[in-house]
Amino acid sequence: MVKNIDVTFHIFFRGVIMLGFAILLLSLLLSDTIYVYIAPSMVGFSYLTTVIFFVLGLFQIFRSANSQDVHSHDEDHHIPARTSINIVVYSLFLIPIFAGILLPSATLNSEIVANRGTQTIEPSSQEENSSTSDSNSAVISEQEVRQEQGEDMAEKLAEQTEIVLDDENYVDVMRGIGQGGERLHGKDMDFTGFVYKDPAMNDDEFLVARFAITCCLADAVVYAFHVSAEDAQLYEMDSWVRVKGELANNENGEGSDPYVKAAEIEEIPEPDQPYVYDEFDFF
Repeated sequence: MVKNIDVTFHIFFRGVIMLGFAILLLSLLLSDTIYVYIAPSMVGFSYLTTVIFFVLGLFQIFRSANSQDVHSHDEDHHIPARTSINIVVYSLFLIPIFAGILLPSATLNSEIVANRGTQTIEPSSQEENSSTSDSNSAVISEQEVRQEQGEDMAEKLAEQTEIVLDDENYVDVMRGIGQGGERLHGKDMDFTGFVYKDPAMNDDEFLVARFAITCCLADAVVYAFHVSAEDAQLYEMDSWVRVKGELANNENGEGSDPYVKAAEIEEIPEPDQPYVYDEFDFF
């Protein structure tokens, strides 16, 4: 009888844990905080996962209330008897639930940039793409599609007098600028991002960066504009700015080095949605 009660408790508690994860996901979805962790294209899967957790959690709780069902499975499932083991195992599930619900969400910052590096404006290399092995044909196809999309965007940008980047077009425009090359030099620029200062940069230089997400935070990539400004020292690391200036180019021994010559820099608060999304439509 004692063992039966013990098994019943474990089944009930596992159901509670599943409901806890469902509540956590639901709170993230209803508050739109979910977009801090995953791309919009993945949100539908989060709704599906929430429903599954709710169903499985309720099923486990209902099963624990049915003592006859528990008794019939009693000989097939062994529950660890040591309380310390149970506490450790269940804590692995309870800690992320309470942390996700109670603690405020944090966004990626310059510390991540220092570890991962950045994707600055660089013209793509046709020769590099053509020399890739045929064994990577799937990758080549994706690269070709992205390159074609970048070229289409470059043609559109070349017809504009001012290039304005926002949350919707940020990655596409960055790719278009990389493909545009000299055609876009001298264009007026308007964009926002957070400040990152590389120790190797001069005092009048810094990067204005954004994190781009394809699926979730694990695949976040840093896109950045190299900005030149006389008052660059006034802007602190991780502060958010809006920059207006001219797209220019430095020629060096290793090739071209596109950058933005700042005409106006305005400090702004961190936006509610600090990330941009790179949602690749292969078809």
